[in-house]
Amino acid sequence: MLRHVFICAFAAASAFNAAAARAQGGQMPPTPVEVAAPKLQPLASTLNTIGTLRAGEAVTIRPEVVGRIESILFEEGQKVQKGVVLFRLDPSLARADVAEAEATAANSARERKRAEELLARKLIAPADADGKRAAATVADAKLASSRTRLAKTEIRAPFSGIAGLRKVSAGEYVNVGDALVDLVQLDPLKLDFALPETQLGKVREGQAVQVSLDAFPGQTFDGTVYAVAPQVDQATRTVMLRAQLANSDGRLKPGQFARVALETSRKENALMIPEQALWPQG
Repeated sequence: MLRHVFICAFAAASAFNAAAARAQGGQMPPTPVEVAAPKLQPLASTLNTIGTLRAGEAVTIRPEVVGRIESILFEEGQKVQKGVVLFRLDPSLARADVAEAEATAANSARERKRAEELLARKLIAPADADGKRAAATVADAKLASSRTRLAKTEIRAPFSGIAGLRKVSAGEYVNVGDALVDLVQLDPLKLDFALPETQLGKVREGQAVQVSLDAFPGQTFDGTVYAVAPQVDQATRTVMLRAQLANSDGRLKPGQFARVALETSRKENALMIPEQALWPQG
């Protein structure tokens, strides 16, 4: 193979010089030959496209109960762990409801017990005992509901991430569903990109991607495809893919435009020769 490459390069140079000689009246100039050895190295086939970076997880924190914000327990732009309290609403009314529900449930439990004792002695009708049991069950349910409302006065992070810019201040009254702050997970990030349906046979989960961004010229970031959309978009005839990228330093941000190179195949020992050694035909 090596000899064949050298002969091709020499033949190409000789043909060029012969043509030059004919143009100069028959005098044959010296034939310079540049020799290069073929190399064995990995070779990857890639598909190039564009994509968009997305947060690993992103949510707008909203209250599930109404109330006045008593305290804010984080700093904007701060890393927060899953389950930590971000906001605390005034719990006084919710605590009063719990106390009332506890008293009602305790009284209903005593009445149920007394009714069951009287029923055992056949001093009351079974329907009366059933009524006391039902009332006790309702009281227990109201107690559980009031305790749940009290728990929701503490608004916690649903996952670990970066707190955004808060939209409210301490002392402000908020209603159910009001936006309080955005919480974004930056590590890992997701990468969404599309390929034509004609390339569908070349894509699969687990393929490597290399990403380049205008904000970091000359640098590439590695990722892995972990999901392929189950259907083709009928309007664009493309299929969506989603990859995951590590972002432990937080340099990459959701929403950035990305150039994507998807590796579809790889040869570990491909024989590579210089482009100048190739002589076009036709």
